[in-house]
Amino acid sequence: MGFLWSLFPLKKWDKMIVSLFQVGGSLFALLLWIINFMFPSRITKAASAEFTWQFYVLLLSLLGLVFSTLWNLITLQRKKDNLLS
Repeated sequence: MGFLWSLFPLKKWDKMIVSLFQVGGSLFALLLWIINFMFPSRITKAASAEFTWQFYVLLLSLLGLVFSTLWNLITLQRKKDNLLS
């Protein structure tokens, strides 16, 4: 995400709003997957390969969210260190 922020210079609050949408979208996808898992429809039972595919997409999305959050924390710490020195 750090590279994307350099392409689109946003203010601090704009970045926070975009991050909230990222978190919200991932949590919403996780909620939909859990509901689909707990209450499977006839279509889901018939197409278990699609269900597995949805799980992998969700997993990659959550991993991307974790890595982007860690990247943002690392760059924030670097900026703090640069300001203190």
